[in-house]
Parts: sequence; C-alpha cells; structure tokens
Amino acid sequence: MAEFQDAREWLEAVEKQIAQVFMANGGALSFDPYNPELGVGHVFHEDDDDGFEVRRARIDTFQRFMDFIWAEGPNPIRALRRLFVITRCGSPTHLAMMNQTDVAVLLNETRAATSARELALWQPLMQNGGFFGVKRPGMKGEGAKKTYAAAAVGNHNRKGGKKAIAKFSVLREEHAKSKRKHKRQSKTKPE
Repeated sequence: MAEFQDAREWLEAVEKQIAQVFMANGGALSFDPYNPELGVGHVFHEDDDDGFEVRRARIDTFQRFMDFIWAEGPNPIRALRRLFVITRCGSPTHLAMMNQTDVAVLLNETRAATSARELALWQPLMQNGGFFGVKRPGMKGEGAKKTYAAAAVGNHNRKGGKKAIAKFSVLREEHAKSKRKHKRQSKTKPE
C-alpha cells in the first residue's frame, strides 16, 4: 500500500493504474458505456411488452443490489469497496479485467485486503443464492490452502513474526551492551 501526501497524489496514482489496465486490454472497453439500457431509468421503465412481474423483478433486483452495496452504512468508501467486489467478481469486463492488485491500488489498500473482502462477500453471496461453483478461476482450493499454510509454518523471514522479533531483540540488546561498554571505557582517563 502506497503512502500519499494528499488526495491529488492519490488520484494521479488511480488515473495511472486505470490507464495501464485500459492499454493492456487494447485501449477499448468490452461494453458500451453509452448504452441507454444500462441506466437506472431502464430498471424503472415501463414497457408494454414487459409484464408487471418483470418490472417488479427489475425493481426488486435493483433494491437488493443497492442494499448489498450500502450494507455497511452510509459510508461511500465502504460502498465503493463492495461495488468493486461485486463488479470484479460478477462482471469483470466492466473493470477492464482488473486484477486484485489493480483494484488495491485504486482503493489505496493491500492486495490481501481486496482478496479477503472478495472471499468474505462474494462466496457467501453465491452460496446463499444456491450456486454450486462459488470459486472463480484461479482461486485456491481447500487442498492448496492447507498446503500453503503448512509451508508457511516456521517461516523465519516473516516481518513482525514471533521468531523475527526474538532474533532482532537479542541483536539489539547485544548492540546496546557493547555501546554502554565503550562509553564507560572512553569516560575513564588513564592516570
């Protein structure tokens, strides 16, 4: 996660990330952003060809969608994060097939935070909806999670880990002792 001095700097990083993804996808969108059928008006539009049940289903779907996005309260940042989850997992073409790292840059967070949010929100949503295949392509299975967890056990290189802290605290204590010893020797004058 990058540290930004002000909002302008963060917005520049967002624009740069969007431009990179856009150009990586050939500089074109896979959907028509000016399609009038993509607007909210289409949801509430009364068409003679559609029956009452279809209109009611559209409105109900839209309301449930809004309830999902704003489920964490009237906080626009949290709503945006939830919108990114449902868009990236449900319709990734609308985000130009951005990966989790790209989304993390846009939201000024780590990729792991983006991944954890997707797991916490998307999978239960699909399971509650009755879908069987809740994992998207490229996601780790249960066997892979167990394998990676076993490999990480005893990892001495983990920053802030128990073993790393113990190792560096011993080095700091020894370094402090040697400094104190040198200071005492330099203060004494030979007779």
